[in-house]
Order: sequence, then structure tokens, then C-alpha cells
Amino acid sequence: MNFHKKVALLPFDSQCPWSVETQITGEEGKWILHYKINEPTDTQYIDQHIIWPSKKAGTTSRKVGLWNETCFEAFFLFEDNTYEEWNFAPNGGWNCFDFIAYRSPAVQKEKDCSAPLINRVTEGRYHYKVTIPKRENVKAYQLTMVLKIDINGKEQTHFMAFQHDPEKPDFHNQKLFLPLDKTTL
Repeated sequence: MNFHKKVALLPFDSQCPWSVETQITGEEGKWILHYKINEPTDTQYIDQHIIWPSKKAGTTSRKVGLWNETCFEAFFLFEDNTYEEWNFAPNGGWNCFDFIAYRSPAVQKEKDCSAPLINRVTEGRYHYKVTIPKRENVKAYQLTMVLKIDINGKEQTHFMAFQHDPEKPDFHNQKLFLPLDKTTL
């Protein structure tokens, strides 16, 4: 198994006490994306809880709008400057989109791609791994997360990424993607 470095996701809103660690590992023809959510350690945040998507039957299929709930995301920028966006819900919902340029979807926006495997890792309370087919000709990537939190009955949304545009959270901003070290994957 080949490992890419672990990278912490930072909240756009610096007031978020939750943290997320990510990593890509590679195996024969596939990538495994790791998302580990760490609870706040400060007791003043004891009343905060993650709002998880429902676990209704049929949630392991393609679904548009996963970013409206707690979800993991991955963006892959290709050598020709097109990119794809993946959305993964902890309940198994997923989708994959093609873009020909910044926020410009391809004619058929939903990309024809294989369903990912989304699993909770047993050695971590909130550690998930997502397995997708290895992407070819990738030059940069961005792993992100939309984290919905309940604080005493009030919902907050936190946008987590490697780095953020100072104006607004924008996971599609290719200037913020990290180069992919192909020698480790």
C-alpha cells in the first residue's frame, strides 16, 4: 500500500472546535480516501453533536445535493485542467460530477463512474474510508468536508478544506488544490 501525506482540513469559520484529518492511500488500481473527524476536547463544547444524514433504505445510491448535509468531498484536477467532484455521505449516498472549467459542468454533468465503497473504520469513532477507482492524469486534488453540527438544538454548517479563499468557502477553487505526488501513489 502506498501512502500520501496526511493533511488536516481547516474550517472556514475559525470558531469550529472540530478537526478533520485526511489521507489518500493507493492500492492496486484504487485509491482509498480517509476522513477522520476528531471531537472537540474542550469541555465547553460537550453539547455539540454531528448531524448525520439519515440511514433510510436506498441511501447507498447516487444522490444530488449531498453537500446540504454532513458529507465528504474530493476534487481531482486533471492535466487538461478539467476536474471532477465526488460527494460521499457517511450513510452511503454518493455522486460524481464532471467540470470542463471552474464551476462549468460538462454537458452531462453527472459523470459515469463506479459507485464508491464507503466504510466506517472500526478503530476510530468517526473515521471513514472511501474507495474509488484510481484516477489517471491527476495533477492536483482537494479533500473537503461539509460538517453539520447541532449545538443545543441550533444547526451550524462548517466548511472544511486544506485551505480557503479569504472571501468565502469555495471547494472548486483550483488555486487551493494540493499537487498530487504521483511517486507516492
